Formats: sequence, C-alpha cells, structure tokens
Amino acid sequence: MASTVGRAIQCRAAVLHSAGSEFELETINVEPPKSGEIRMQVLYSSLCHTDITIADWGTLKYPVILGHEGSGVVESVGEGVTEFAPGDRVICVYQGECGKCKLCKLSTTNHCEVSFGNLFTPFMPLDGTARFSSLDGSVIHHFVNTSTFTEYTVLDKTSVVKVDPVPLESACLLGCGVPTGLGSALNLASVQAGSTVAVIGLGTVGLAAVEGARIAGATRIIGIDILARKFEAARAFGATECLNPQDHEAPLHEVVLLELTNGGVDYCFECVGKPHLLVQALLSTTGYGTTVMVGAPRPDEMVTFPPVILLSGRQLKSGYFGGFRGKSDMRKLVDMCSTKEINLDGYITHRLPFSEVNEGVKLLSSGSCIKCVFSMDG
Repeated sequence: MASTVGRAIQCRAAVLHSAGSEFELETINVEPPKSGEIRMQVLYSSLCHTDITIADWGTLKYPVILGHEGSGVVESVGEGVTEFAPGDRVICVYQGECGKCKLCKLSTTNHCEVSFGNLFTPFMPLDGTARFSSLDGSVIHHFVNTSTFTEYTVLDKTSVVKVDPVPLESACLLGCGVPTGLGSALNLASVQAGSTVAVIGLGTVGLAAVEGARIAGATRIIGIDILARKFEAARAFGATECLNPQDHEAPLHEVVLLELTNGGVDYCFECVGKPHLLVQALLSTTGYGTTVMVGAPRPDEMVTFPPVILLSGRQLKSGYFGGFRGKSDMRKLVDMCSTKEINLDGYITHRLPFSEVNEGVKLLSSGSCIKCVFSMDG
C-alpha cells in the first residue's frame, strides 16, 4: 500500500453547508500537514451539544467540518514536530497549549495565544488557510482548532495530546464535555468537602459536574433537569437527589432555597446555556455561594439580574475546558480515567457508525442520549 505521507488524502467527511441543515457525507481532500502541524486519522468522534448549538447560530463560515471531540492515531507530522510520531495514539483538544506564550506562562488562566487566538477563525493558525477542500478544489472550513467529523484532520501540534492507556473508543470524550464539567467543579468552583451543590442540566457536561462534585467530597448534590429519564444516570455519577422544576409551581430558586436547602446551596452549576437559568442559579446559592456558568449561551443573548445580590459575597465564574490546561493537565485526567475515578464509559449511551451522524444529532437534540460516539470506519 502506497504511503500517504506528504500527499493529499481523499476521505469521507460530514460537511455542513448552512445553519440548520443536515450534515452531508462527502469525499474531500485533506492536505498534508505543514510546519508545526500533524495529520491525524480520526478513529472515533463523539458528538457534543456545542456542535449542534453553534451550527444553529449561523455565525460559522460555510461549508465547514464540525466536531471537536476526536481520538485516533497520528498519520504524519509536519516540519519541526518532534513530540509526535506516526502511530501515536492521540486526541485533539480545542483548548490547546503551546507552553511558551505569555498566556501559557500565567497561572491565572488556561488560555494559549495560539489556540485561543485561533478558536473562532475557520482556518489553521500557521498561515490562515484551510487544509480541507472539496473535490472541485473549493475551500472547506475548519472548526475550533479541531474538525473531527472527518476520517482525517489536520491539527496544530498545540491541540494534540497523547492519551495512553485510555482506550480510544472513549478517550475522545476528554476533548471537551467531560473535562468541562469536571473542571468546573474541581478547578473553577473548587468545591469543598462537605458542601451542598446543585447542577442545572444533566447532559454530559452536567453529569461531569456532578461527578466532579462527588470527587471533591460534596455531601449533597442536587441534579436538576426537566427530563426525569436523566435522573438514573445522575444518581450513578453521584447525585444524592434529583429535581424536575416542572413538578413545582414555584420558581426553581425558591424550590432550592426554601423547600430543599433552607437558605441555598454552596455551589450551583448552570450547564444548559440559558440566561434565565443562569439567574436562577445565582439566586439558588447562599449569600456567599458560587455560581459557575458552564453552558454556552448564544452570543446575542443578554442576562439581567439585580447586582445587589453580589454584595454579600456571591461569585459568578466561568471558563473554557473547566479550567484545565489542554496538554499539561491531560495526564492527570488520563490517570483518573485509568483508576476509574472518572467513569468515562458511563457517559456513552450510543455508539453509531459515522454514516449515521445525522441520527446521532437527532438523538442528542431530543434528549434521548447522553453521549454518542461515532466509529469513523462505519
């Protein structure tokens, strides 16, 4: 079999041509990696709700290849890449880390000038061009430093991490959702042992926040969702009780403050991305409590609340990737998965062939699954 190194590869990709449309499976060209880049054969890609919500915003450059939770092997490396070699088992992370820039050297943020500076541009950070094209030569755009809904992708080396010995079938989850929720509890909020926690929204990110709170030693964890079928999973990850707001006439914060906790929770995590729920989360904490905005609201949405509620010491926090650094903190996450401290497989409810990518979108959009993983050879 002829080597593909240094040559363009033709492969399948799920291409999105407009906001709100379905993915179209097409054969595309994937160019070889340039200096500081690697080309990765994607073996597994999981679907994150952010792929769906951002696609509906209409702010992307089309056509585009979405997906940002992918695992696979390095196919080839570009000039100057020494830390990776063909055959390495890796995942991609949208929150990359060069380790050299001013932001990477700060202890107060997990941002990187290379990664964060390119996060919402549709091209590669090296030269502002694409590595994807259709068979007629027209450009296909990149997505948040990753683009994993394709059998091959090209990544800046700052967005690639080795993940041995975590199986690739589940390692793709470490690219976004699980670290985001887990780190929101462990890093951003720094949940304390013996505390009381509420988590609004029990998708992958919310369940990971539940798991993070459990790992941190919270003694009471209230899982909140309008879909009661998610409660079993929430309890498995550590929720001590679950609440459906639709079962109560009073506003959510009044239920939490008056009926459940007699004064509010110490920490509340809003994992849906809705402004009104963020306000409910703030009002659900004690006067000195911490609220973390984990879900991603639309960029054109606004939130309104009386600022006087902050005077007593309430805090509102947020951050990408749960505050984890994309590369230097990954070994900690890998070790936690290896020892089963993180139940990575517990998030996966559906495994589908890549050819059924649109079916996966329907399952996630309806709340019928937690995490769907696509096998890229199917």
